[in-house]
Amino acid sequence: MPAAIIFFAAYGFGYIRVHSLKDGGYIGTLRPDINGFKGGGGCVDSDNAMNVALRQNGEYVLFLENAGRNHVMMFRWSPPRE
Repeated sequence: MPAAIIFFAAYGFGYIRVHSLKDGGYIGTLRPDINGFKGGGGCVDSDNAMNVALRQNGEYVLFLENAGRNHVMMFRWSPPRE
């Protein structure tokens, strides 16, 4: 059974916040780390800017549109083991 997780794209920053669906608790933030760049990913400014897929191994793959810097970011994330 996959973890009960919800992802929020932070408008205007290019971050993805991860929360538990059980209690709304904060789990973490996904942010770009490309060749040492640890800033924001740019402007997330459209409806349906994020697509999420759950893989069979429990890993989530997230795609985040970024019109402000003209690219799509891909994140891979696995929930913490309980």
